[in-house]
Amino acid sequence: MKDVALAPYAPETAIIIVNLVLFAAFILPAARRLRRLGRPESSITRYVVLLFGVYFVESVAVAGGMGVPVFSVIVAPVWGIVCGRWAPNRMALESVPKAALVVSLYSSLPALSFLVVPLMALAGGRSIISAEGGAAFGIPRFLPWPADTILGFYAVLSIGALLLKTALTTFTAIRIAARTGNRPSR
Repeated sequence: MKDVALAPYAPETAIIIVNLVLFAAFILPAARRLRRLGRPESSITRYVVLLFGVYFVESVAVAGGMGVPVFSVIVAPVWGIVCGRWAPNRMALESVPKAALVVSLYSSLPALSFLVVPLMALAGGRSIISAEGGAAFGIPRFLPWPADTILGFYAVLSIGALLLKTALTTFTAIRIAARTGNRPSR
């Protein structure tokens, strides 16, 4: 396959566009789910504003390039603390893990948007499943297969961030909610 360079800023532009699409596609379903878990009679605007803030914080790292998955995992306990302190006041204690799962999956969308990079590389004529193509793209040679390929590297980063973030957010939320023991005032 002919090795063609990607257009300057094309991956960054694609990531931003994908993030905007993911944000627009998932903010209302996530807000509705949180509202159903909490107080169905409350305004959905409160949940949309909360999720907008979460997505904004997560998207700040997009400018940091490869820092997105790392940053996403680092802030996972923060979202867990927020869910653990906030959720029991608005929902039954047994709904806290579900709320934390919604928040963690929603806040992982910016990290998952990095899966567009292999598609951009493929469109640019690069081999995304060979170690040689990965090395030419700048992926370290010492990584084991398939992480030494473009597709494998970005899949490991994105999916790894999603799994770690979901586990950390949910675990932290459950621990904090159990410790506070708050009950909803319905």
